[in-house]
Amino acid sequence: GEGTGLGLSMVQGIVKNHNGHLSFESEPDKGSMFTVYIPLLKEDPRQAEIFNSPVPEKGSEKILFVDDEEILVKIMKDVLEDCGYEVTATTNPVEALNLFMENPNDFDLIISDMTMPVLTGDKFSEEILKIRKNIPIIICTGYSESVTDSRIKDLGIKKKLTKPFNIENLSRIIREVLDNPED
Repeated sequence: GEGTGLGLSMVQGIVKNHNGHLSFESEPDKGSMFTVYIPLLKEDPRQAEIFNSPVPEKGSEKILFVDDEEILVKIMKDVLEDCGYEVTATTNPVEALNLFMENPNDFDLIISDMTMPVLTGDKFSEEILKIRKNIPIIICTGYSESVTDSRIKDLGIKKKLTKPFNIENLSRIIREVLDNPED
């Protein structure tokens, strides 16, 4: 019955990235009201998106994606497949670990959320790396302070990606990790 609390922090990050403002009011036994203010664009947003958005880098490798948020799993699977990747995605880290154990050489990259029930991203990564020590892993987190760069390095995880992120940033990091396996 309780969430991770990342939903609101992700919304706040998105709003800030668009130079907006988020406010709320809350009254016990009455509920809460959130108000999002985003500046008005002076140009047609469809034109801005077409002409100003970097094109995501593409690939054809096989990715195992795991996050406990079902909607995020569906969206990321679609987005990564649109970039050419073959994606196996699940909301269950134990299921993801079992899939990997069955065929550890069927995947070129693992992308995992950090905060998941039953098996956190760092523990999941430790188990994956026991099976195949050279598999590149990208860990995604909304709490950048909880996963330090030194901890990531000590675990053998290649990159940390802080939520919220955009597809251009994700696709660039995927290519960095896959194209430079020794880094």
